[in-house]
Amino acid sequence: MRKVEHWRRIIAACAILTAPAGWTQTRVDLRNQGKEIDFTQAPSTKPVKTGIVLPATCATGELFLLTGLNIENLYACAAANSWVAQSYLLPSQAGASGKVLSSNGSGEQWSGMGGDVTGPVTALTVSGLRNRPVSATEPAGGQTLMWNGNSWVPQTITVGQGSLTIESNGTVIGTRSAENFINGLGLITAISDDGAKLTLQQSVDTAVLETKAGEQAGTALYCASASASASAYACALNPALTAYTTGMSLRWKPDIDAAGGAVTLDVDTLGAKALKLADGVTSPEPGDILAGRLYSLWFDGVNFRLGNPDGAVSSGEARPPCGANLRGRIWLLRGAAGLADEVAVCAKDAADSYDWRVLY
Repeated sequence: MRKVEHWRRIIAACAILTAPAGWTQTRVDLRNQGKEIDFTQAPSTKPVKTGIVLPATCATGELFLLTGLNIENLYACAAANSWVAQSYLLPSQAGASGKVLSSNGSGEQWSGMGGDVTGPVTALTVSGLRNRPVSATEPAGGQTLMWNGNSWVPQTITVGQGSLTIESNGTVIGTRSAENFINGLGLITAISDDGAKLTLQQSVDTAVLETKAGEQAGTALYCASASASASAYACALNPALTAYTTGMSLRWKPDIDAAGGAVTLDVDTLGAKALKLADGVTSPEPGDILAGRLYSLWFDGVNFRLGNPDGAVSSGEARPPCGANLRGRIWLLRGAAGLADEVAVCAKDAADSYDWRVLY
């Protein structure tokens, strides 16, 4: 029995020694058995596939690092067989100090500034305008860049440059760099600047000049009294009269019949002036100035004169006494209802007696 047990032990030991190596290894299922696995202490890890060509197929969630040809892009499989780039390697920055990233149509590159500027982006220098060189000479105060045929150079603008020649009816008045517009009497000048051009517009001042509409309305010379006096009249013009001038005229409308004798008119409180008949000497008689009628007056430098000539027909329900002052005056005596009018002239007979001589 002891010999049998001994041989059993020998056979078991030999079986262990001669068994395949794979029988002694344990296979670990990380997906089902692993938990909170940390590879940070491993000398190297390669969880991403690499290659110079993207695989034709992929499963959602896979990653692939594309290498070669100076390209290192990380791609993710966003859907079955669909790779999406996750990063891009910029061109090498070696020797690219002060340059800007640009595209040549097929790829990105570091390029220096060109055209009309030179130098790094932090210290650009304008070296031209529209591909024409700019002088390196530093400009002085008040100078501007001007083209001399070869380059842009700083120069001082003289009076002759940018000036304007003014002519009047074909005759040259002068050439200056500045013009001054002053309103003449009765003119209004409006000047505006829209940033691109100056616009000058002139119009007449209707407060000074008569217009067709004003002449048709008759308001400029119309002066109506409201003084309630039969001998001291007053009226106002619009616009107001500033001074009496010889030869001035107005259209006057009295508000009350004149009593006859000394009569005055004060326009715009400039002072009362005597009102005379057309001869400038004779004072109006009763019936010469009637309320509501329109009279043409003119100023002779001293007095206002009525424009009606001597001998004009006057009318009323009663004639004033005939005398030398009314000599030649024709009077229409208006008859009441059922009675005829009567026309008479103030005249003297051979005995120098004045009276109204009935004509009709």
